[in-house]
Amino acid sequence: MSDEFDVLLKEALTPKDIPDEKLNDKVFEKINNRIGKHYGRRVLKTLIPAFIILAFIIISSTAVIALPGIMNPGEVARMKGDYSLAEAFKSPDAIYCPQEQISGDYKISLLGCVAGKNLSQYERFHNGKLVEDQMYIVVSIELLDAEKKQESELKTFYDTFFYTGIFVGDEKPFVGATLSFMGHSSATVVDNVKYIIREVDNLEIFADRGLYVFVNQGSMPDWDSYSLNEETGEITLNDNAVGVHALFELPMNTDKADYDKAEEILNQIKGRN
Repeated sequence: MSDEFDVLLKEALTPKDIPDEKLNDKVFEKINNRIGKHYGRRVLKTLIPAFIILAFIIISSTAVIALPGIMNPGEVARMKGDYSLAEAFKSPDAIYCPQEQISGDYKISLLGCVAGKNLSQYERFHNGKLVEDQMYIVVSIELLDAEKKQESELKTFYDTFFYTGIFVGDEKPFVGATLSFMGHSSATVVDNVKYIIREVDNLEIFADRGLYVFVNQGSMPDWDSYSLNEETGEITLNDNAVGVHALFELPMNTDKADYDKAEEILNQIKGRN
């Protein structure tokens, strides 16, 4: 009897009509069409209620680890119109590592990361040369108690820039920040949550040393607020750091590390500083 009941319950709870990718894309395209330019960063002209965002997450036909009420990396990429990158976040190589920290008036979350060649439908050039091998990091920054804020405070949040970058274990913070300095960052605000996709050169060759994702308020990396423990190789946030900061350890597949190539790049950076 119990087994029969379990079967009936499973059938009752199993969705019969799962929307396909085209429907999902149309939904996110409608969101994207409402996004406008605002001081060089993309924000929603009209804030979308949280229950709508949750509905979008529910209809997604791909199940991934996500924080409650927060889009997963693939959904963020699709919302921004990068469908190729959204597909990349479905691959086995994609890293879903939801972690969150509170800093000041913000909850900062690391949502995930994916790396590889030609993952995005948008091309990036450096010194006239196409950059093919890249890493994409997705973070979210939520304004706490947003419903109690004045409109002027919300506008300040929309206009505030948050820098996202990577540190490399066993190396002083400025080294990793230099490695991840080149690239592109785009931000979109949905329902008082700012989603950032940070694109940098692929740093998987440093996977065996440990990679850290850092976030600080401002348009430049604030590496002076972090320190390297030269005995353990770990990087930590200084107790006396001023302002908004967050630091997350990024779980990496160490099989993709290339020690010799990493040393070559590190020597080039150290030789310039």
